[in-house]
Amino acid sequence: MSYETRKRRVAGIAGAVVSAILFSPALLAQTPSQQAPSQTNPQKPPPNPSAASQANPPNAMANQSPMNQTGAQSVSSLDRQFLLKAAQGNLSEVKSAKLALQKTSDSGVKRVAQKLLNDHTKAQQQLTTLARSLSVTLPSAPSDAQQATYTKWSKLSGSAFDNSYLSGQIHDHAVTISLFQNEVKSGNNSAVKAWAQQTLPVLSGHAMHLKQEAQRMGIPMPKQQSASSRGSAMSQ
Repeated sequence: MSYETRKRRVAGIAGAVVSAILFSPALLAQTPSQQAPSQTNPQKPPPNPSAASQANPPNAMANQSPMNQTGAQSVSSLDRQFLLKAAQGNLSEVKSAKLALQKTSDSGVKRVAQKLLNDHTKAQQQLTTLARSLSVTLPSAPSDAQQATYTKWSKLSGSAFDNSYLSGQIHDHAVTISLFQNEVKSGNNSAVKAWAQQTLPVLSGHAMHLKQEAQRMGIPMPKQQSASSRGSAMSQ
């Protein structure tokens, strides 16, 4: 075989090998993404901050009407009158009890007077706090009628004082209990009604102890008040 013939044969074989490699089915089956390096998707731009602030303005909560933290209700004329009369009653009871502790020599009367002093002092403290929360100004002294009764008692001594004091307290507590019961039944302000309701058992306990001491000492019970006279006593 001549040199030229061998050269042409080698060239032919080499061409066949290159064609087989270039047109291989495995290479032709590759997808464009496998043939070229993958490209990362560009990040989405952040949302428009101005649009977000318009949808949720920073002062949105501040513009809402806040709830009433105290839950305070309006104070009706009946509620106000009850508060005033209850305050005067407490002041009168405290002042009279101090007088009784000075004047009486009876241990039973002393016990009742001390009980009235302690309980009505506490009740007045509670009532003062309640009235302040409702912007109601309470009186600073008993009523004129209550002061007149105190003046009468201050001139008595011995059994005369004991009889008059116990009889007067039984009468006054009956009037006060009716006042509190009326507030519980007909009052408008829930806080005032609640205080009246929780104080009623204390007043009823006072009335029972006063009657027991009066019976022990043989003091006649005061006559039962009529509805009209009770109403006039409550208005004092």
